[in-house]
Amino acid sequence: MNEGGFALVTASGDASLRLIAGKRVQPVNTDLIPSWKTVDERLQSSPWHTVDGVHYGVPYQWGANVLAYNTKVFPEAPKSWSVVFEEQNLPDGKSNKGRVQAFDGPIYIADAALYLMHKKPELGIKDPYELTEEQYKAALDLLRAISCNSESLDAYLQNIAPAAGCDEAFDAQLQDVLNALAQNPAGAPARARWLAEKMVLLLQTALLVQHAPAFVSEAFIATRLRQSEGTYGVVDLGAQDVGAILDRAAVGGH
Repeated sequence: MNEGGFALVTASGDASLRLIAGKRVQPVNTDLIPSWKTVDERLQSSPWHTVDGVHYGVPYQWGANVLAYNTKVFPEAPKSWSVVFEEQNLPDGKSNKGRVQAFDGPIYIADAALYLMHKKPELGIKDPYELTEEQYKAALDLLRAISCNSESLDAYLQNIAPAAGCDEAFDAQLQDVLNALAQNPAGAPARARWLAEKMVLLLQTALLVQHAPAFVSEAFIATRLRQSEGTYGVVDLGAQDVGAILDRAAVGGH
């Protein structure tokens, strides 16, 4: 992002403020965003994208950290994130060692710190994004206990294989991921984060291609995988069956 040349970027709050301070981004004209008035007022002027009353970005989505689990292993949903962060036997009687896959990127340090905030209050963590050296080391030590292994990668590739050939953009980004994996990017945090994001995006696409109506998967591919230029109105809604998508998303939709 520091290299410039982009019409639009998505960045975490700390990265956004660094871009603003470094004069790498310009203010956003919220008058050109029709849905701006529908954004929750608590988010419109959030400190991670608004400086001295000037908007340099807009919040565009929110989400939860989701713990996905195999129902064949867990008859009941896990009650703690400890199944991810601490070695233990799972309900099937086998250890979770080598059977856990976590987000491979710097932002996951904050997730580990959030877990430690409650698990080890003696560390004194108040903000998972502002850690002392001791707290930072503890979070890294926790993350080193889990790693992506060859079995996890094989399972991932098996899940996305059925979608191969569904779209040129999908195939191109899948090849980018395979090339990155071959280069062993573990030592490059920025690259690791990019790789994790791409892998999640491809998996989402593969699941939609296999299990969702065509108009849903096609809209997802068009808006998430294919390259677009411009900032305002970057998504061509006219090319998508928006009505069908909204009907399906409505309560009671299928």
